Amino acid sequence: MRTLRFIVDGQNLKKAPDCDFTKLVRGSHGYLECRFSFSREWMDCKIAVSFFHLGKEVDAVLLEKDCCTIPDNIADLPDFSIKLTGVRGTYRITSCKLPIRQEG
Repeated sequence: MRTLRFIVDGQNLKKAPDCDFTKLVRGSHGYLECRFSFSREWMDCKIAVSFFHLGKEVDAVLLEKDCCTIPDNIADLPDFSIKLTGVRGTYRITSCKLPIRQEG
């Protein structure tokens, strides 16, 4: 399994600077995992990751212990974007979208 690490600071979502995002190859199923580090604004939120392709939402998954596996239908795409949404009661926070490119 390969882990892609991200940092979420308020509404800013970015790739962890010490994580290698090169040579991601599309078509691997159950292999890519996303792991997130959150700022305090996200504490105690139920968090979903939405996956977009060509500007449209294609899939979404709930995080478990700040991570998720990239869905197979997303892993087959040459590029996609992710966006996070956190909810705690009436409180709601969303992140910016972050594009991810895959080869092959």
